[in-house]
Amino acid sequence: MPWRHIRIARFGGPEVLELVEEQTVPAPGPGEVRIKVLAAGTGFTDTFIRRGRYPDFKGPLPFTPGYDLVGVVETTGPGVTAPREGQLVADLCIVGGYA
Repeated sequence: MPWRHIRIARFGGPEVLELVEEQTVPAPGPGEVRIKVLAAGTGFTDTFIRRGRYPDFKGPLPFTPGYDLVGVVETTGPGVTAPREGQLVADLCIVGGYA
């Protein structure tokens, strides 16, 4: 099943954001969950990360930005007991929310 996400291959202004379609959805690893993103924030911190000026994140490139999100757990990886599939969740993931 294909999925889409925003990717940044270099730091800069809004022009560095690119929509990418992948052919396979990655399976969550041990201790991870896969979340279907319903909403992602696009705040001030996201612009700092995109420009490479956020002190807690400098790469590696390429990456999917998105500091915070709300979504539904689609599936869980090995060893995960909570949250459960179908549960509504919110996360401050720093990157990855634009997926």
